[in-house]
Amino acid sequence: MSTTNTAEDTVRHSFEARGPLHVDAQLRASSLHLTAAETDEVTVEVTPSKGFYLNADPMEVIVEYSANTLRIEVPESEGGGLKIGPIQLGSFTSHRYSITVRVPEHSSLKAHTGSGRITTTGVLEQASAKCGSGRISVEQAREVYARTGSGAITVGQADRLEANAGSGGIVVETVTEAQLTAGSGDIRVNSSPGHLQLKTGSGDIRLGNIAGAGALAGSGDIEVAHLSGNLNAKTGSGDVTVQCAVSGQIHSTAASGDITVGVPTGTAVLQDCSTVSGRLRSELQGTDAPAETEHQLELHARTVSGDIALRRAG
Repeated sequence: MSTTNTAEDTVRHSFEARGPLHVDAQLRASSLHLTAAETDEVTVEVTPSKGFYLNADPMEVIVEYSANTLRIEVPESEGGGLKIGPIQLGSFTSHRYSITVRVPEHSSLKAHTGSGRITTTGVLEQASAKCGSGRISVEQAREVYARTGSGAITVGQADRLEANAGSGGIVVETVTEAQLTAGSGDIRVNSSPGHLQLKTGSGDIRLGNIAGAGALAGSGDIEVAHLSGNLNAKTGSGDVTVQCAVSGQIHSTAASGDITVGVPTGTAVLQDCSTVSGRLRSELQGTDAPAETEHQLELHARTVSGDIALRRAG
């Protein structure tokens, strides 16, 4: 192990690594950026946030490495305060730092911060992150568990994902299985070959190419670009739109929102649709039983005052 002082009040810790390890970071109000790379060295750099916090000493941050676990802890501090120019306003129970960590690929992370951010790049085995008002961004991990109060959650690639954002949004590029919940933020998933379970209060749910999902929105819209499996979609005042449904089953209900489903040529549809005061419209022509080579889609749609429409997908 070595500890050195570098430029700009940064303290650097380094350790020899023997393969993937576990990182446990308790950050209070500090931010963490972790990089997983091909390396046999673990490094931790601690830098005070400039221009805001008084009496910050990066040496107070606990950095320990033993039993294949890297522990980082920002302790409670007395006498710290917010500084704007020459004026000090109040005091805080901890200083704020920017902490940069570099570890071997396929390591695991467990991190908790109040108002800071948590960001990872590279490939991790597991990432578990919790923020109060900060953002969480994970580039790639086999398993991701993320929770924020008011910050956004962004995930590049994961096999399994559980995410909960209070008033922030959730954006996922590719995931196999996911359970995502947002209070007032939007949920967006670009691609998923597995099953998604999604819930938002007043935000929208927007999905790209997916194999199946259960989606619930209070007042927001639910939109799917391409569906090749089963979808259970329910919304109160929002619309449900499936641009292209190739096969599977769609069960959808909306109170005052509309339900629109696009069906490509070569897919036979079994329709079970009803509305209380809305309109039913279909661009599809009635056919006999589907041929063996055709894809089959079952559509079960219910609205109160919203319209239900089937159209030919382009």
